[in-house]
Amino acid sequence: MFIRRKIWALSSLVFVISVIGFYALYMSLGPSVDLRKSDPKGIVEEYVNQNMNNVTGEKNQDIGQIPEGIPTSQANAPKIARSTQMVYQYYYEEDGKTVEETIEPPYFLIGLTRDELQEKYSDWQISYFSDQKVVMKKNIASKSPYHFVVGVYNGYIAIFYNNEEGELEIKEITETPISSLPIEEQNKLKEGIKVYGEEALIRILEDYTS
Repeated sequence: MFIRRKIWALSSLVFVISVIGFYALYMSLGPSVDLRKSDPKGIVEEYVNQNMNNVTGEKNQDIGQIPEGIPTSQANAPKIARSTQMVYQYYYEEDGKTVEETIEPPYFLIGLTRDELQEKYSDWQISYFSDQKVVMKKNIASKSPYHFVVGVYNGYIAIFYNNEEGELEIKEITETPISSLPIEEQNKLKEGIKVYGEEALIRILEDYTS
């Protein structure tokens, strides 16, 4: 009987020691593997970081693949065409009169944008601009004048004016032959281009003789 109790006690002691040893081994190895896998915060952070890296990579890829030839505002801007109406308005401050002149655009203005036209005529105000109509204004500190006619005399560009009898007389013959101009411009000059005021006359002459 005494021997049986001794064997039972020894078996129990061995069992307890085995349980304690297994538990110690589990505690030494388990947290480094199981707890890390079951940590929801670590899993969330890893998922977020991975997705952020993917998004950043996609953005960088998109930036590097921007297609060329995208139309710009300048490329789509309206331009002066052959059918565009050019309206010049001269406001004479002394008598408050506005003289308006409507002509077809000369060849050297065709294809210009608003900014390019403004650069060419910096002393004018462009109040309206489209491919159908362009309106330009200018203030002149004088009275409204009589008009001139820019035409042709002996194959050269000439300036005519109305005398006291209302007849056209030659004011000046330039050194510019009309043969140096396109056919359309030659036809305009042969018909005669009415110009109001010396400011407008100077502009026309600069256009055709420059």
